[in-house]
Amino acid sequence: MKPCSCLLYLFSMLIRYNTAITLIRKDYMVKVIATNYLNPDKAKDAEPIFRELIAATRKEKGCIEYRLFKKNGEPGVYVFIEEWESQPILDKHMASEHFTRLIPQIDKFKIKDMGVQILEEFK
Repeated sequence: MKPCSCLLYLFSMLIRYNTAITLIRKDYMVKVIATNYLNPDKAKDAEPIFRELIAATRKEKGCIEYRLFKKNGEPGVYVFIEEWESQPILDKHMASEHFTRLIPQIDKFKIKDMGVQILEEFK
């Protein structure tokens, strides 16, 4: 897949799943920071879904890191920090059964649409 088509695919997935993502490419590895803005009063209801997503994703071939953090002082803000062996492996993750099933469930709790930044490594 050409770099441009990878980015178009990523944008289409971002629009579909309303997740803020920062993408940093280094060699063939891909680093993703995905921020989810959930209703603070309902965020706890999404946590079991997050746990299922994390458990399934960490078993995927090519997943180097997949961790979820809560943002201090901002209830309902959850930040994924991910690292993947390559863009095609990230693409495969985003098309996986558990991702396509669980992300729409998490989206039911969202209160804010996505923001996207694409960064290149400073050399």
